[in-house]
Amino acid sequence: MLLTKYEKDIKIKRFIQGNITVENIGGFLYNDLEAVVIDDYPVIRGLKEALIRQGAAGSLMSGSGSTVFGVFLNEKEAVKGKIVFEKKGYKVWVTKTLTDR
Repeated sequence: MLLTKYEKDIKIKRFIQGNITVENIGGFLYNDLEAVVIDDYPVIRGLKEALIRQGAAGSLMSGSGSTVFGVFLNEKEAVKGKIVFEKKGYKVWVTKTLTDR
């Protein structure tokens, strides 16, 4: 059983091949459930928009909405965003993407 129906839709493969970069990742982030949940929980839309205003290249609701994350171009920008959101009372973690490059 495949998780993704069509090979062209496997985004991680396109990221590794260089078709998706951190700079243009915003257009590739998608969660089917987000479209359903976001109208009933406007805080999710607000968090996503706030992450973009703080400099995230993209933002997405993770899974069923327990987390909203932003992808930043570098650690310095991510830490600046972390400080802003922590001052608002949110729990925030800055992480790094693992690569084999």
